[in-house]
Amino acid sequence: MDSAPVNNTSDTNLNQTEGEKPKYIEESPVDTGKLSSDVFVRGLNFAADENSIRKFMANFGEVIKVNLLRNEDKLSKGIAFVTFDSEEAVTKAVAGSNTEFMGRYLVIERTKPKSERPAFK
Repeated sequence: MDSAPVNNTSDTNLNQTEGEKPKYIEESPVDTGKLSSDVFVRGLNFAADENSIRKFMANFGEVIKVNLLRNEDKLSKGIAFVTFDSEEAVTKAVAGSNTEFMGRYLVIERTKPKSERPAFK
């Protein structure tokens, strides 16, 4: 039987027309300038947990995820990252900075791209 070897490592894309970049190159994760749907929240009461933060932040829009930072003893550091479902919710949350929650005034800021954050050593 004369069969040509099958090349499973081809860089061609079946949906690609001649002269067009393969889809996986066009869709590679590159800084597109798109704003993040995350906010950074600081000043949280140390008694606040993920559920109470989620409930409070839902005042600004639909909350997808809450990441409450904790120390090695599993105690809150008073800082959290909150992911919303829309840019509109992020804008509302940032506008809600200095709002009281559990007896503390929160600072709510849009997260910054890694390239804009200070480098830690």
